[in-house]
Amino acid sequence: MRYTFFGFVFLLCISASAQDRLDSLFNAFSTASSVSQKNEIRTELGYEYYDLGEYDSALSYFSEALKFIPNSAKEEKADVVVCIARTYNQLEDLQSSVRYYQLGNRLYSQVKTAPEKRADLFKDLGRTYYEQAQYDSAMVYYMQAKDIYETNNIVNHDYGVLFHYIGSVFKRQDKMDKACEYYQMQIDFGLEHNFPEIVAEGTYLQVSCYDNDTLRLHQDLKALQMYRDLQDDRMIALMYNNVAVAYHELNMLDSAYYFQDLNVQFEREHGTKSHLSLGLSNMASLLIEMKKYKEAEALLTEAETLAHQTESKKFIQLERVYGGLSELHYARGNYKAAYDYMELKYVYEDSAMDQEHQDAIHEMELAYETEKKEAEIAKLELSNKQEQYEKKMAEAEAARQSVNKKIYLVGGLAVLILLVFSLYKWRESNKQKTIIYAQKHEVEVQKELIEEKNKDITDSMIYASSIQQAIITSEDYIAGMFTDFFVFYKPRDIVSGDFYWAYQTAEGQKLIAVGDCTGHGVPGAMMSMLGTAFLNEIVIEGKVREPGIILDRLRLQIKNAMSRKGGKDGMDMAFCCIDGNNLKFAGANLPIYIVRNNELIEVKGDKQPVGFQPSPESPFLTQELEISTEDKIYLFSDGYADQFGGPKGKKYKYKTFKDKLAVIAGRTFREQRMLIDSEFETWKGDLEQLDDVCVIGVRV
Repeated sequence: MRYTFFGFVFLLCISASAQDRLDSLFNAFSTASSVSQKNEIRTELGYEYYDLGEYDSALSYFSEALKFIPNSAKEEKADVVVCIARTYNQLEDLQSSVRYYQLGNRLYSQVKTAPEKRADLFKDLGRTYYEQAQYDSAMVYYMQAKDIYETNNIVNHDYGVLFHYIGSVFKRQDKMDKACEYYQMQIDFGLEHNFPEIVAEGTYLQVSCYDNDTLRLHQDLKALQMYRDLQDDRMIALMYNNVAVAYHELNMLDSAYYFQDLNVQFEREHGTKSHLSLGLSNMASLLIEMKKYKEAEALLTEAETLAHQTESKKFIQLERVYGGLSELHYARGNYKAAYDYMELKYVYEDSAMDQEHQDAIHEMELAYETEKKEAEIAKLELSNKQEQYEKKMAEAEAARQSVNKKIYLVGGLAVLILLVFSLYKWRESNKQKTIIYAQKHEVEVQKELIEEKNKDITDSMIYASSIQQAIITSEDYIAGMFTDFFVFYKPRDIVSGDFYWAYQTAEGQKLIAVGDCTGHGVPGAMMSMLGTAFLNEIVIEGKVREPGIILDRLRLQIKNAMSRKGGKDGMDMAFCCIDGNNLKFAGANLPIYIVRNNELIEVKGDKQPVGFQPSPESPFLTQELEISTEDKIYLFSDGYADQFGGPKGKKYKYKTFKDKLAVIAGRTFREQRMLIDSEFETWKGDLEQLDDVCVIGVRV
């Protein structure tokens, strides 16, 4: 929403060309006499450059304007903050865009602003998450926006766009019936409220709802004509791409190439990197079918470079690029390269979790959450009954005192009447007390039931902990492997997402690992037990001894178990194999420390998890080191270093952790464990434990 300013400025802006409007604003700025007037012109310049597509200049003027807005003018500040967020979105810096949207929301929440502004903000913030393939977060903000629009009877262009955004989330989740339902709602909304651009948008989105290629082409051409009537160059370019794809599906390659070329020409001159990457990938696909392999390869190389430079739908762009490269190499007969690129395509392809596994996890989580909700409901009922009990006791006491006052103030015949009345009230009071005492007894019974329910839940967690402890390698077993050692293992909850594992081979090789799974509590414990089982399978049954290969296979096992195409569960891990004076190490986001002659040596692992990741995977690296019998080796999760505490409530940090280990390494391992435990508790103080903690020290 633009700021108002001098009447003569707007008269000039309305009638003049873009450059004339800019010149008028610059002239007005040079003659403005107050700070507030100058700042309004800065903001207006930001809008002008934004409309011209010169987003770097727009961002500069919006940012400069923000500096001069007083903190008391929260709504004005919020308006400019949201403009900055939208500009960052156009520049495809989505992380900065989210940060400014969140700041704008906080500012709007502090003032009685128009609901329309917050609804529009939530809509745009949701779209920013959508462009990062974070569909759950996107839907949360879309639904908040929808609720505000409906509650306040807001009818505007942005509400119409919201139907498109919600439908697109359902489309990404392969729920096409719901997606098509929202696309039709968008068309109906545009027709009802005379928003032709909303009708056009719904029309082009409905293409994906048709099964017939000819009908898709007809719908694309219909939408293209609508945007030509609206003179919307941005959407005309998009429709060129869609029409080209439709012709391609009908094997009308010349027509497809004609429209795709129009799209690419526009995107090169006026578009974003993500849109250009998409157009180049589609054109390359056409050229492959036309057997123009060299031209196709050049376009795909350019598309890949552009996709890596943008955050907007990055994974979708790369999926299409690598799919195209796989198609290209297959057509050339390079089957190994085709297979490798197809694997990369699958890395970036969105997918739901394996249904069978998803249902099992959902069932466990549902049962656990149901138990918690039952306890919360019972606790709420107890609180309500306690309030009713106290209220009735207070009312009974007030009635009794009223009767007593009347007895003292009247005499004679009135005393007799009041005595009769008092007798009646006494009988009623006894009845009330009987009811109240019965309710009190019921409250006490409910309290006992709640305590029993909470005990059942706690007992279940304790039993789960005993199962986890039984699966984790015992300290007695580790004592048989090493000359000396300690284990400091401290779950945040009763069960833990951290775990440790050890095994000694028949040849005398000693393998030991520390894992830090996604999450903590019940979900983390489930992953830790899965990790332990897979390590047993890979190392003990499969007889694999190379740490890097073990982590590679563990990653494959986890991906197969949790999702074939794109989940987020996994773990960080430090894995060592000690054979005499030779140490082999591989790490997934975790290092190890070696203390030798009072000097601490850090051996870093790879910066990738054992599990799913957005960037391309690479094999885990095995590092070899020579060690001596006096060396102390430490494996650990991040829970110790990330704990908040101390006099200022800050993180403990890895540097402090290193210094502590270097100082205590000369002590016995038993003393080291006590000192580490004491240091952790002292640092944490009264604050809650942030994460599960696991630290292991060994000497060969």
